[in-house]
Amino acid sequence: APPAAAAAGAPASSCESVRLPGSNVRISATQKRMANPLAKQHQQLPEMPDWAAIYRDRSLPVHMDIGCARGKLICSLAQREAALSTDVTSQEVGQATLNDGTQGGKEENATAATPNSTPNPTTTTTPNPSSPTNTEHGMEGFSRYNYLGIEIRPELAAAANAWRDAVLPAPGNLHFLGANATLLLQPLCASLAACGLRLGRVSILFPDPWAKARHRKRRLVQPAFVAGLAAHMVSGGLVVLMADYEEVAADMSSQFAASPEYVRAHAAEWTSHNPLGLAPERELVAQTVWRPVYRAVYRRV
Repeated sequence: APPAAAAAGAPASSCESVRLPGSNVRISATQKRMANPLAKQHQQLPEMPDWAAIYRDRSLPVHMDIGCARGKLICSLAQREAALSTDVTSQEVGQATLNDGTQGGKEENATAATPNSTPNPTTTTTPNPSSPTNTEHGMEGFSRYNYLGIEIRPELAAAANAWRDAVLPAPGNLHFLGANATLLLQPLCASLAACGLRLGRVSILFPDPWAKARHRKRRLVQPAFVAGLAAHMVSGGLVVLMADYEEVAADMSSQFAASPEYVRAHAAEWTSHNPLGLAPERELVAQTVWRPVYRAVYRRV
């Protein structure tokens, strides 16, 4: 089946106003090749960080972007949510100031409570970030996240963290780890859970295809990996899959479709709706050369 067309007019990365994460890191021709996750140099696990020092609001679920490269997509998502959080905080402070000003006497309070009074314009209803939002697509997930990028090349993860430290306040909502995601998944999720953090969304976008039959064992999405994600993902959490090779996309999708812990969040084989709200850089490139992009979204039951 042909893929659904990518959403037109997808917003560009909000990171473009500053030096992008990893933009000052030189990558050799060898590093640009697909990184073999079975190679000896990728069998080391990093030390788990102090999540309390990284994430300001640990009640929010974690969005894990696996194979994030330079981290441009999730840094844009984290920046956008950080700005929204600042706006909400400003509104809450303004509301508190107004409330303090009206607590001086019964007459003022009675006036504020009259049925015909105009509602305070600064009062907003903020979605509960701990509950999945319901939309017509049925695949929006949670309203806010903490973001975690996983990249097999540690130098790119280190550069992305350096960018984060220069741009975003600490503690904030973004971190990067350089490690093999297959080995990292279980100890990482256990470390997050010990700090009260839950896995709410996972994105696997344009992974290395490993097209040769003898290399299929190097692919990230395998039955054991799908089961490991399910063991740590909250009910209602989303897995977003994207690829510009149909066979790769179909293979990833079939692995999640075969799991009883996941259901596809759309009726057709592929969907044009992007629950992330921002297009990955690879998708934008694919649009310019009219290359089809295949997207599937699965929801944890």
